[in-house]
Amino acid sequence: MYSILKRLSLLLSVLSLSLIAFCQEVSQEKKGYILVINTYLDSSPWSSHIIDKIRNDISEPRKNLNLYTESLHILDIDAKEEMEEIKQDIRRKYKDIKPIVIVFLGNGAWALFQEEVQTLWKDIPLVLCADGQELAPPSCYYLEKEIPWDSLRPLRESIQETKVTVIDCPVHLKGTIQLMQRLLPKMKKIAFISDRRYVSTIGRKEMKETIENYFPKIQVDYLTEGQLTMDEVIDTLKRYDESTGILYYSWFQKNMQSGYKYLTTNNYKNIVNLTAHPLFTPIDIGVHDGTMAGGHFYCNQDLDKTLDNTLKRILSNQPVDSWYTAGEEGNYLCYNVLQKAGISPKLYPKDAHYYMKPQSFWETNRYTIMGIIFLLLLLWLMYMYIRSMTREKKRRLSEMQLLIKFKNLVNSMPIAYIQEKIIYDEQGEMVDYVILDVNHIFEKYFIPKEKAIGMYGKQMAKFILPEYLTLCKQVVGNKRSYTFEYYYPETDRYYEAWVTSNEKDILDVFA
Repeated sequence: MYSILKRLSLLLSVLSLSLIAFCQEVSQEKKGYILVINTYLDSSPWSSHIIDKIRNDISEPRKNLNLYTESLHILDIDAKEEMEEIKQDIRRKYKDIKPIVIVFLGNGAWALFQEEVQTLWKDIPLVLCADGQELAPPSCYYLEKEIPWDSLRPLRESIQETKVTVIDCPVHLKGTIQLMQRLLPKMKKIAFISDRRYVSTIGRKEMKETIENYFPKIQVDYLTEGQLTMDEVIDTLKRYDESTGILYYSWFQKNMQSGYKYLTTNNYKNIVNLTAHPLFTPIDIGVHDGTMAGGHFYCNQDLDKTLDNTLKRILSNQPVDSWYTAGEEGNYLCYNVLQKAGISPKLYPKDAHYYMKPQSFWETNRYTIMGIIFLLLLLWLMYMYIRSMTREKKRRLSEMQLLIKFKNLVNSMPIAYIQEKIIYDEQGEMVDYVILDVNHIFEKYFIPKEKAIGMYGKQMAKFILPEYLTLCKQVVGNKRSYTFEYYYPETDRYYEAWVTSNEKDILDVFA
C-alpha cells in the first residue's frame, strides 16, 4: 500500500512539473524573462533576499519581464545521477526561448553549469553572485566528501572567455573577530558554528587561517552540523562562560520525517532563544530584526544596489565590468541584543551602524526643537523689524519737527532766505541754479514765493550769474561760506548776501 501511494505521489509530482513547465513556456513567449539558478534553498536567508530583490525590481509593468527561479537544493542530492537529472530538466525548460539574463547564486551553481555556459548559454549575459574566491570540482558542492584542496582554482580563471559579471560577496572573519574582541574583552575562545555545505567547509578553512595568522592566542571550538545535533550544540553553548564568544556562520540541517527528507535553514533563531550568549555573524543575517548581536560584513542593501545597477545596465545594453564587490564592509550591531547581553556601552565602537538603538533626546525632539528655534527667530526678527520701524518713525518725526522748526526759524528771521539747487551740464560744469524755497522776507523785498520757486538764476540774476556761479564753485569746492554784495535793480538797493552749503549741490543764501 505504501509503495502504491509513493508511486502515485511521484506521478502527480511529474504531472505538476510538466504543467508548470508548459505554463512557463506560454508566458515566455509573451514576455522576456530572467532566470535565477540558486545553489541553495529558496528559504536560505542569503538566496531568498536576492531573489525577492530581483522580483520586486522587475515587478513594474513597464519592464515587461518575468522571473523564473531554479533552486538546486544541493544538500538533498545524494548522487551524481540526481544532479544530472536536475540539470537536464533545466536545460529542457529553457532551451527554446532563452532568458535575457541568467543570475547564478553561489559558486556551486556556476561550477555545475560550466558546460552550459560555454555552449547553450554562451551568448547570454550572465551574473554570478559569488560566495567564495575559489571554484571546486562540481561534485564537491553536493556530495559530502573530503574536498581535494589542490583541485581548487581561482574563480577569476573560470570566468575568462564568458559573458559573466561577478558580484563578489566576501565573508569578513577577521573584522568580525576584532569586533568580538572589543565587545567581549574577556574572550579567550570562539565557538564557530557551521554546517556541512561546501561554502561552510571553506569557511572553516578560512577561520583556521585567520586564527593562525592574526589571533594565535584564541582557541576555537568547531561545532559542525553532522558531527553534532542542534540539541547538542545548544547544550554545549550553555556550558560556556563569558570567556567564550559565539560566532555563527551557517547551519543548514537535514531532517527526516515519514521517510521524506527536508532542510531547515534559520536555526540561529533556536540558538538565540535557548541560550544567553549573544551570537555574532560575519554575514548580514538576523541583526536588523534583533536576533543576532552583529558582526563585520557588507550590508545586504549595498548588495541590492550593486545587483540592481548591474541588471539595469545589462538590460539597457550598457557596458558592465567583469567584477564588482557587493558593498563596503563595516561594523553592524543590534543595540538591544548588546544591552540584553550586559555588554557595557563604553565598549561600543563609535563607527558602527546600530539597529534598534534608542533615540537620543535630540533625535526624538529635533523637529520640535527646530520649530521652536525657528519660531523664536521669527519673533526676534519681527521684534527687530518693529523696533527698527519705530526708531525710523521717531527719526522721521524728529526730522520733520526739526524741519518745521527750521522753517519757522527761517520764516521768522529778519533777513531774506533762498534755497537753491545747482544745475550742471553734460560735461559736469556748473551752468545755473534753480530756486527751491524762500521765506516771507524774500517775498517782501523781491518777488512772491509762488513765482520764485522754480525760477532759474538766469531769470533772477542774469547780469551777475557768471560771477555768482564762480562763487558757488568755491563754496562747493572749498566747503566754506562766502559773503558778497548784490545789487537788485527792481528795488534799487544793494544787499549783502551770505552763501553756504550743507547738502550736496544745495545752497543756502541769506541776504
